[in-house]
Amino acid sequence: MASNINTTSINTAYPVAGQDNDSQGFRDNFANTNTNFTQAKAEIEDIQNKVILKSALIGGSLTNDMDGAPIKSALLNDSRETVVTHVANENPLNLSVKAGAYHTITPNASVTIAFSDGASADWPATGKYSKIRLEVTITDIARTITLPASVSNGKVSGQNGQVITVAAEGTYVYEFSTRNAGTTVTISEISQPQNTLSSHVPASTTGVLGDVKGMTAFDTGYIYVCTADYDGVTAIWKRTEITTW
Repeated sequence: MASNINTTSINTAYPVAGQDNDSQGFRDNFANTNTNFTQAKAEIEDIQNKVILKSALIGGSLTNDMDGAPIKSALLNDSRETVVTHVANENPLNLSVKAGAYHTITPNASVTIAFSDGASADWPATGKYSKIRLEVTITDIARTITLPASVSNGKVSGQNGQVITVAAEGTYVYEFSTRNAGTTVTISEISQPQNTLSSHVPASTTGVLGDVKGMTAFDTGYIYVCTADYDGVTAIWKRTEITTW
């Protein structure tokens, strides 16, 4: 926007040297100077309240809260997202979108997830797409993860209803997304292989470490399907013979 500071309202040729000058000219200059200072103050404060800053201004703090304002046609380079590390005994496990996009925990017991800042629902309004990831390290497979009822789309390995029981100790990464303010949340497992075609043909029905439900494989005689995650004991691979047409 154009500034409303009037640089022509002050008579820079006043007072005139070597002659008596009417005091009204001084009063006019002082009044116009004060008006411009007032306008400058308002415009500077407007900038301070609205601009995106690289670092905090003197006497202030840096937040850069966009409050839902759009950013268009931006070229991003070396961007980062906040990681929120939760304590082992946090339950419910509050996954606040506003706090950060990536959350981690190594729970010391079973946990129940809540999409909240600890007090209220935390997803953006309907019509805005948002997602959050959870990295959870399970050191005891008896420690389950209970999902909110809103997680009603998608399914991950070890999920039965709203409860996830992993097949083996390890680190699992889940992504939750919504476009209707959390009424319906979709879950997917990022740590699961995206290509379910196995790189090996199973040598036995129990498979090997890394085999997960949904994997497929084939050789010249059979097609193999993995029906559960590997646990070292359960027969998880089934096969059917390939016949000619």
